[in-house]
Amino acid sequence: MNKTIIEPRLRPELLPQVCLLDLQNYNLSHPENWLRIAEQRPENYTTITRGDNLLGYSLVFPLKKAAYEALRAGRIGDFELQLKDLSEEPAGFYVASVASSMRIRGRFPFLGGLLVGLVGAQTIKTPKEVIAIPVSRTGKNLAEILGCED
Repeated sequence: MNKTIIEPRLRPELLPQVCLLDLQNYNLSHPENWLRIAEQRPENYTTITRGDNLLGYSLVFPLKKAAYEALRAGRIGDFELQLKDLSEEPAGFYVASVASSMRIRGRFPFLGGLLVGLVGAQTIKTPKEVIAIPVSRTGKNLAEILGCED
């Protein structure tokens, strides 16, 4: 029997499934610069898998002050974020993506709540501000839980 496993990083072999979830959920693919971040900073991802199947993932960027302020002010878009914008001692966080597999949502109704909890755990452990741009009702709820500005 396959167990559901939560991992605090992205394994390289799961990256194609992350890109597929992005297409299914957002009708977008991971931009090239995010693919580089995935390869070099896999700890920014939290994944939920069952066997070899990705059930869902979250991606949270710990941002340097200049990048955080530029994103917050709308001077740059999230797809413009680069590896150089990330920090071990961030000024704030950007919740870049929270996605789950559409084909299993009915069988695992807890999955969305679990992903929200994982994002919360990634960001709440430090007293930093959090930015999110919700594109769904669940995303809006997550932004409210994290205390993000409108």
